[in-house]
Amino acid sequence: GAGLAANQVSVSKQVFVIDVSMTEEKIPLIVLINPEIVYIEGESEFEEGCLSLPGYVTVVKRAEKVKVKGLDRNGKPVEVEGTGLLSRALQHEIDHLNGILLIDRIGRLRKEFFKKRFAREKVLSKSR
Repeated sequence: GAGLAANQVSVSKQVFVIDVSMTEEKIPLIVLINPEIVYIEGESEFEEGCLSLPGYVTVVKRAEKVKVKGLDRNGKPVEVEGTGLLSRALQHEIDHLNGILLIDRIGRLRKEFFKKRFAREKVLSKSR
């Protein structure tokens, strides 16, 4: 995954880390405390996965460009602007901090498919 929010590892803090250095953008590790989206522009659909839902990938509609403000790891105010993967990762991790999962961003039919698949996989894993 490109990011991890504190609440994904049972830490009740408004903080996440994002590492998109595997892309062409060569952006350093991002740590944001108390992040808040202050600007959005455009819209795009792209496949996303989530460490909280291993193996599940689906198309999600998100803003193409975002600007997020927060504090860096030293407590200094910072703004991060991103497009493409960085934009998606910023929005995805802020969703986690707000209690929103990937499946909350998809349509009813895709959500039903996910629930059936998840239930089937859970049953299969218990039988092993």
